[in-house]
Amino acid sequence: MNIRSLIKIIRVMILLSLFFIIITCQLPKGKYEYVDKCTPIEVSGNTFVLEWSAPSTGSPDSYNIYFKEHNYGTWELIDSVNSTTFDYIIDYTQLDGNNYHDFGITAMYGTEESLLHMSTSDKADPDNGWYVIWSQYTESPEL
Repeated sequence: MNIRSLIKIIRVMILLSLFFIIITCQLPKGKYEYVDKCTPIEVSGNTFVLEWSAPSTGSPDSYNIYFKEHNYGTWELIDSVNSTTFDYIIDYTQLDGNNYHDFGITAMYGTEESLLHMSTSDKADPDNGWYVIWSQYTESPEL
């Protein structure tokens, strides 16, 4: 292996590390500690409203709403809504995992799905991204 190949490998490793840091919404603090750069949104109660804007180009047929445990796991589909809807009521009972969640939206154009717009993205509002901390979930009384 020559020096150029080694430099390329190191560059790829650095880029992958940066990509991981950006995607997981974390900045390195020390050897094993991380500081979360995203804004925590504390939700008390059983529901909250997730809102989004239509894409600047194109006309989607529908939107898919996803969630995952904050900084871990895989994206799971919560529901799909029609193209004229730009909000969705998230109910705690729809979610698995702990009380920390990331959310994402995709636009559907026929059978083609757009890239996932994540709440932890620097393109989200606020511009450093956000995630939900469900601080006070209460079971609904049985009827």
